Amino acid sequence: TPTATTTPPGGGGDGGGGGSPTATPGPILVDPAITKEASVDVARIGDPVTFTLTVTNPNAVPVTNVTVSDSLPAQLDFISVATTFGSCAYDAGARAVNCNLGMLAAQQVVTITIQTRVNDKARPPETLRNLARTGASQAEDSVIVIPDEIPVTGKGPGLPELLVIVALAMLAASLPLAVWFLWRRRNA
Repeated sequence: TPTATTTPPGGGGDGGGGGSPTATPGPILVDPAITKEASVDVARIGDPVTFTLTVTNPNAVPVTNVTVSDSLPAQLDFISVATTFGSCAYDAGARAVNCNLGMLAAQQVVTITIQTRVNDKARPPETLRNLARTGASQAEDSVIVIPDEIPVTGKGPGLPELLVIVALAMLAASLPLAVWFLWRRRNA
């Protein structure tokens, strides 16, 4: 915060005039930084996904009123949240985790862990993006939802294909016999 300092008349006691107050600038504050990392890169419906948010005060002085908000996509069900400092709560109506970290000391680091589960609203292959914000800083990570197995098409070899496969197998099996028979006939 800026402070005002009054200079004595005369510029420091030398008898001159000009005794106006001068402002001494305070420190320049930047918003806390935030990073976010998902526990997995790919997941299936029903799999747990944990997001770890790290909030850092990069300033040499404390910052106050620090809050974090993390809106969950509809394809993720909230399970729990924990923080190393402050408090967090889940707002089911807004589908958001909101944390009040209050005052962060200089260089303080806070870790927030959000546990979720991929629900059946996910449509593989789908990328779920999850964004967290604090002040003007934001961080995003994503998880790709994959299918449980390769989809079954219902198509496979039918009767005509099976007959062709059997005929080719029989031809391949009889080829050495035919070659031997021709060789013997030629040499007889």
